[in-house]
Amino acid sequence: MSEEFIIERKLLLDGEGSGEDQRLNVFVKQLAIWAKSSKSPTECEAGYNSMLAQLNRLELYKKRMNLRMRCYKRQLKTYRAMHDNYRAKKELVLKDIEKQEKFLGEAKIIKKYRIDRNLIVKTVNEGQSCRQLTEEVHNLKKDISNLEDEKEHLQSQLKNRVQQFRLLSVTANILKMSLQNNSSL
Repeated sequence: MSEEFIIERKLLLDGEGSGEDQRLNVFVKQLAIWAKSSKSPTECEAGYNSMLAQLNRLELYKKRMNLRMRCYKRQLKTYRAMHDNYRAKKELVLKDIEKQEKFLGEAKIIKKYRIDRNLIVKTVNEGQSCRQLTEEVHNLKKDISNLEDEKEHLQSQLKNRVQQFRLLSVTANILKMSLQNNSSL
């Protein structure tokens, strides 16, 4: 027999390495001892009861192992379902994060525009309204018109005064000459 054959057989008999092989070997040895023994019926009865107890323990152990395996399989199935559920939730959360990042980018742009708008509104509110500016322009035009009229009036007065001064100067010169002529006479 090769080593591989022995290992395969041992694994096949031992199952999951839980000592089942040893229990079976002990049971087989007890059975062989009981079958070969030539003891009294009461001692045979005790050996028989011992083997039955060992057999019951083996069956109970096998049932427990089967129950554990079913429980493990159920837990594994539950954990896989939970894992799939968490994976789906993770994908949803990642998609939601992407949407929120887009919303955040849009919110930043909106905030920037809102700040710009508020600055413009503040500047406009600090300045005068169109109606006030129109009134001010109209008043300034009136003032300019009044000042032009006053300028024309003052220029005409100046012209009159210059003419009067020339007339006075010419008259004074004529008087002076006539006085000089009179005094020379």
